[in-house]
Amino acid sequence: MQAEVIACHETSKQAFWLRNLVTVMKIVDSIQKPLKIYCDNKATVRTIRKPQLQG
Repeated sequence: MQAEVIACHETSKQAFWLRNLVTVMKIVDSIQKPLKIYCDNKATVRTIRKPQLQG
């Protein structure tokens, strides 16, 4: 499961980077919608949604 959590984390970092790139390059004004990252591993999803991990 740890590998899946790391994969989701890396995916989210890349998605935020791309969002910022698109905004900085003024391809669009800004992106207001939240990013959706799909994961089919139920244990990983439960781990990520734990309140202790929300900061």
